[in-house]
Amino acid sequence: MKDALVNKGYKGELSIYVYVDTGELLPKCLETFVEFDFLPKGDDYARISSMLVDISFWALSYPHSNIIVLSKKIVRDTILSFESLYNTHGLLLSKTEPHWLVPSESSALFLASLFKDQPEAS
Repeated sequence: MKDALVNKGYKGELSIYVYVDTGELLPKCLETFVEFDFLPKGDDYARISSMLVDISFWALSYPHSNIIVLSKKIVRDTILSFESLYNTHGLLLSKTEPHWLVPSESSALFLASLFKDQPEAS
């Protein structure tokens, strides 16, 4: 995903965090993701809490940046937790389809296309 964004001309810092309940994703995306957070299977509350804490600290450190959250389980309470970021950050929350797979090169290009109107840096 990082390579696709760099190839599209995006510069600057990119942070990717993955919150999963098993280690089976590790071999597929070891080079792609920056940080993994392994939590016990079925512990959705811990996963969401960990994600919200990380995003809150990140948002304080990087004001006026973009945040993209892809999740199988975005619920109303989670959406309400992000409301304070709408005024200061570009925020995209997306509930994925049940058959969603690990992000690949094609999904990285899709994410890059979300910013296609961004002017090229010289």
